[in-house]
Amino acid sequence: MLEKEQVYKELLRCNKCGGCQVICPTYKATYYEGNVARGRLFLVRKYLESGEQALLKTPEIIQSLEQCLLCESCTKVCPSGVRTAEVVLYYRQQLLEVKGAKNKWKERLYRLAFLNKAFIPLAAKLAYYYQKFGVIPDPYQLRSFLSQYLDGQVLRDNPGTGITLPATGQRKYKVTFFVGCASNTFYHRAALAAINLLRRWADVTLLDNYCCGAPLLSLGAVDGFREVASRNLELISREQTDFIVTDCSTCASVLKQYPARLGVAVPVMTKLRDLVEILIQEREHLSPVKGSGRQKFTFHYPCHLARGQNLKEPTQKLLDGLFGSSYQPHLEDDSCCGGAGTFGILHRDLAQKITAAKLANIQNSGAAQVVTSCPACLMQLGAVVKRLALPLVVKPLAVFLEEAMGESR
Repeated sequence: MLEKEQVYKELLRCNKCGGCQVICPTYKATYYEGNVARGRLFLVRKYLESGEQALLKTPEIIQSLEQCLLCESCTKVCPSGVRTAEVVLYYRQQLLEVKGAKNKWKERLYRLAFLNKAFIPLAAKLAYYYQKFGVIPDPYQLRSFLSQYLDGQVLRDNPGTGITLPATGQRKYKVTFFVGCASNTFYHRAALAAINLLRRWADVTLLDNYCCGAPLLSLGAVDGFREVASRNLELISREQTDFIVTDCSTCASVLKQYPARLGVAVPVMTKLRDLVEILIQEREHLSPVKGSGRQKFTFHYPCHLARGQNLKEPTQKLLDGLFGSSYQPHLEDDSCCGGAGTFGILHRDLAQKITAAKLANIQNSGAAQVVTSCPACLMQLGAVVKRLALPLVVKPLAVFLEEAMGESR
C-alpha cells in the first residue's frame, strides 16, 4: 500500500484530461463523474487536503470508491500513469480504521475465511446444498452467481494435498501447484485439468496454501493481507521446485506482488508462473487444433492477466497458434467483466450492466464459447449468461484446452 505522501503525489499527477472516461467500465455503465478515475482522485484529494475524517464516511465518497473495480484500465491509458487503484486501496485502508466503519464486518469475515484453511471448503459444501435446494431467501441472487461447476467436491480431497503426481510425459520439471480458493472449491475440476496439462512435462505437488490474499487486499485490510502473504511465503520457501504454478490469474498476479507489498526480497517468487506462462513456454509441445469442425470461441482476458501480469499479447499468440481461425477476438476483450471478486454480488445491478455490455461484444464476435482463466470472471459471466438465457458456453481455460488437446490426438 502507498503511504500518504505517495498517494498525494499520485493525485497531483492527474491533469483531469478525461482520457479515463472512454475505458472505465463503471463510468460507461453509469455516466457518473464520481465513477471514473479523475472523479475518484478528486474525491480522495478533497479528503486529504481537508484533513476531515468525517469525509471518509460521506456516502458520495464511499459509493464512488467502493464501486471501483481495481481493473487498472485507467492507468493503462493515463498519459501520466496515475495509479488510481493504489489510491483507492489507500482510501479503503483509511476507511477501515475509522470507528464504526461500515466495512469492519467484511474485514472480520474475510480474516475468518481467508486465514483459516478449513473455512472456504466448508462454505463451498454448504453453498452446494444452498444452490441445489435453496429453501431460504436469496437477496443477492447467490444461486445464479455460484459456479456451474459447484458439486460439493473439493480439490484437496482428490487427490490430497502434499501428494506428488508423476509426469505422464517426459519429465522436465518439478512443479508446485498453488491451489487458489476458487480452484479448490468452485472450480476443482478446472484445477484438475490444469494439473493434467502440467503433468505432460512435470511432476506436480499440490501446495497446502492459504488464500492468495486478493480479497483482503481489495478491501484495504493491510494487516490481514500481510499475514496471509507471510504464511504463504513460509510454505512456498520450503518447496524444492522448478516452478510454482497456479491456474488462477488473480492468484498469480497477487502472488507476484508479495515482495513489493511486503517490502522483502523473496528469491523463490521468481519461480512463480501463471499456467498460461507455462503453456506459452511449452508451446512447441502442444498439439495444434484444427479449426475445421470446431465451434468458434473467444477469450476474455481477465484484468489480472492482461494488466496485472502483462500477458495479453503472449496469450493471444498462443491461442492464434493453437486454434487458428477458431479463435475469434472480441471488441474490448480485456475490459473488466464486472466480477472483481465479490463486486458482482455486493454491487449486483452495476456489475450486471458491465457484464451485459461485455457479453454483447462476445456475441457480436460470433463465438459459441467464451473461455477465461479467472474464477471470478467465470462466475460472473456464467451467472449473467444464465440470467439472460444466452446461447453461450462459459468455460475455464484449462478445461477447454484439455478437451481440445484430447480431440487433436
